[in-house]
Amino acid sequence: FASSQMFGRRFRRLLKIFSNHVTAGRQTLSGRTHECLSEIRDLLTENVPRKIESLQAEVVHIYVDASFDRQKYSGLGGMVVDMSTKTLFFFSEAVNDDTLDEIMSKGQKTVVQELEMMGVLAAVKSWHSFLKSRRVVLFTDSESVRGSFLKTWSANNDSDDMINVIFKVEEDFDIPLWIERVPSQSNPSDVLSRELVTVFAGAERVRVNPREIGSRWTSNPAVVVTPEPRTGEKARLWG
Repeated sequence: FASSQMFGRRFRRLLKIFSNHVTAGRQTLSGRTHECLSEIRDLLTENVPRKIESLQAEVVHIYVDASFDRQKYSGLGGMVVDMSTKTLFFFSEAVNDDTLDEIMSKGQKTVVQELEMMGVLAAVKSWHSFLKSRRVVLFTDSESVRGSFLKTWSANNDSDDMINVIFKVEEDFDIPLWIERVPSQSNPSDVLSRELVTVFAGAERVRVNPREIGSRWTSNPAVVVTPEPRTGEKARLWG
């Protein structure tokens, strides 16, 4: 109960999975329920205390976005902005067909929700060291992503798995995320997700590999892959 308070979102999500199992009246444990109970056991065994940081901690903003067009371009974009409104870091990556095939289920026509959540996952995994102990406000133009954070779970299994990894990074590195929605037309990361951008506002570019992020939603937050540019890849420069 205590872990579920004050941004203890990971435990609350696990209790939701267990509650779904009980409500459904299942007689045997599914793989998902077994994994859930194992995580609950580990969390209770670890019994990690909740830290309370100083209110003087620096505030930073993260903006993330994703685009999906199977015929043209699918991509992820994100940036970190400090209290003086200076853009410090950004990423802008194309999501190739192999990664989309891995994410999409048979008959599924769009993966916008999954890509939007993947953008959040890419941000916290890429910048966890910088964000540690800072106060972070994360902006997304996806109401489904924001709603999933508020209730701590998603009916979309892929998004739910990614949420679990995000919550783990949040706990391990003391990064309490506050999430807000920003209209698409006001999201500065929109351009970063709709085309490949290599220079943006004088900020440092961080390379992320969508295939690595999207594959099994690895829970190792230290993994940041820097792939080489693809031959013939067109990039855009933004002052």
